[in-house]
Amino acid sequence: LQFVKETINFSALREKDDEEKEAKVSEQFIGVIGDVFTGKTSFIKLATSGKPQFDYQETTACSPTQWKFMNNNESQVVALVDTPGVAQSYPRELFGKVQALVMMYSVSSRQTFEQLVSLRERVLSAKGVSKLPSILLATKIDLPEGMWQVTEQEGKDFADKMGCCAFAQISLLSESSAIADNVAHLLQEVKRCHTSSMEAFASLDRTGVLNKTSKSLKKFRGKTFIIRDGILYSTDGTITPKSSKLPLMEDTIVEMLPTDPTKNAFPFEVRNVAGKMFLSATCDEDRASWIETIISNISISNVLSNLQDDVIKVMLWEIITSPDLHAEPEIDPAAKTDKKKIVRVSRSKTEDRVHTNIAPNSEEKKSFRNTLKKGSFSG
Repeated sequence: LQFVKETINFSALREKDDEEKEAKVSEQFIGVIGDVFTGKTSFIKLATSGKPQFDYQETTACSPTQWKFMNNNESQVVALVDTPGVAQSYPRELFGKVQALVMMYSVSSRQTFEQLVSLRERVLSAKGVSKLPSILLATKIDLPEGMWQVTEQEGKDFADKMGCCAFAQISLLSESSAIADNVAHLLQEVKRCHTSSMEAFASLDRTGVLNKTSKSLKKFRGKTFIIRDGILYSTDGTITPKSSKLPLMEDTIVEMLPTDPTKNAFPFEVRNVAGKMFLSATCDEDRASWIETIISNISISNVLSNLQDDVIKVMLWEIITSPDLHAEPEIDPAAKTDKKKIVRVSRSKTEDRVHTNIAPNSEEKKSFRNTLKKGSFSG
């Protein structure tokens, strides 16, 4: 009986461990960002416990909290990453795992609304991407309308410019089923963006209108940009010999520049040893799409470059180790007999001289062969 109990307990523990491992594998990290006093920690507490938090606790470091919830009869597991509102940067080791963002601001503070642009760009910089699936939440809507500094329409317009998949106004002082619905919608957007990224990688050519600008971002001029055969062209509609071009080689760097949503300016820079271009899209989604296509071309260029190097090394190795290269020359039998006679006569007169001349040549040939073999892998 004791054996049966231990077996049952062991099986239960094993099933629990398997469930935890499965949940850990499927767990998706979502960053929660916003200025101070926007309710990020309260949002996480309300989501994970179902109860509102009435006391304020300052967040001093980034920390994930696991949240399991049901949506449309499906179990979802996410890690909500709380962040300090005054963060100058975000840890790469943690935000490298973040797959989506919940951006929050208070309707009673325009500063928290305007601060979101720089906070979002710091997250993208920490992760090294141009865009993340996001939702925008406006908090403290329970306050009197006379205290509101940001209107609902401004929130909607900002969400559209940032490419957010959802916008909602919520109160964190009461239970809200909308939280789970919005996060579930965000997870669906993560899947959709992953599929879109694969399609962008498969489609390396692109044509569209971007604003050509400078580093100072003072002047903007609309041009038709074309990516074809791994080259970015600046054209007036068609590629001509006079079109400016920038090859998207493996050393190409793509960098996002400060965003100004009020001017519909979403700039980025593309540069390498061949030159540089300062470009600007009219919305964040368009900029992210262009950057994805450019990065795909850079990746292909890098693969082809490495493949070319490997092919050259293999060819050199085949040549160096070829038996034909090191085979002794064929000697006519008649000539070989005469040679033996000459060598025999030579040895009878000056035997020591013959030995000293032959040995160094043999050593030199062996050393030269080894040098070639080592050198074939050095490049």
